Amino acid sequence: MSDAPPSPARGTRSGRALLAQLVAACVAAAATGALAVSAVEPVAALTVVAVLQGALIAAITLGSRLPGRYGASILLIGGAVAADMALAVWTASSLDPLLNVLALVIPALFAHQLVRGTGRTALVTSLSGLAAAALAIVCLGSWAQLAREDGGKLLCFGAAIAVGAAMATAMVVDGVGLGPRIDIDSAPTVAGLVVGTVLGAAAGGAVLGSGESMGMVAGVAVGTALSIIAVLLGLGSTMLVRAAAISGLGAAARPILLVIPVLAGTGPIAYVLCLAVQG
Repeated sequence: MSDAPPSPARGTRSGRALLAQLVAACVAAAATGALAVSAVEPVAALTVVAVLQGALIAAITLGSRLPGRYGASILLIGGAVAADMALAVWTASSLDPLLNVLALVIPALFAHQLVRGTGRTALVTSLSGLAAAALAIVCLGSWAQLAREDGGKLLCFGAAIAVGAAMATAMVVDGVGLGPRIDIDSAPTVAGLVVGTVLGAAAGGAVLGSGESMGMVAGVAVGTALSIIAVLLGLGSTMLVRAAAISGLGAAARPILLVIPVLAGTGPIAYVLCLAVQG
């Protein structure tokens, strides 16, 4: 093996990769921290969810190259507003209001594809990408609904801490490049998955197990489950962003698309797990 120092080009790429991971980790910490703090007041939680929805819509519309994204942005904004209004107006202790919104948004996206004109291209890519975006936007509302449940303030706080600690830690470790990578062309490492899961489980479990609704063992179990799901979804979002970057995904949109889809995916799971374990 050669003892020669890495070339400047390689060092620049490594520095940029570390900076990108640190930025994504800061976005993850800020987003989950805002969700955790806002859990004390349902209106505040819904406001944070609305901000996350808006950031995701902006990243997809302005940062990606999905065909038909500008016209679909109207539907995505309408879906976000409808989901938030449904949660604000309906007081049902369930996610039924979000399911109703999703049932309307997806057919509307199909109709949008029909009016794109005869020159429409990449139909499957456009529809699948925008449908996934709509699903993420609606699912983000699960965090606000969790905060409204009995004992939900602590549950939402602990779940957000578990997910945020797992994501941010994994991203920092991945940026440093400790251990083997999952894929040679992607940032995630085995060490990032393991360390992120452990710290997320410890942080989230300490919060969830500190209340009267669940014991420490149950809290750690829920925190561990959420941490594992968060780092695995983070791995998936990294692959998604890498594929989108080839098509011209803007640099400013990448941290948002690395973080917010993970929050959207963990939201309904956190809702179901926390309420099930709480009993």
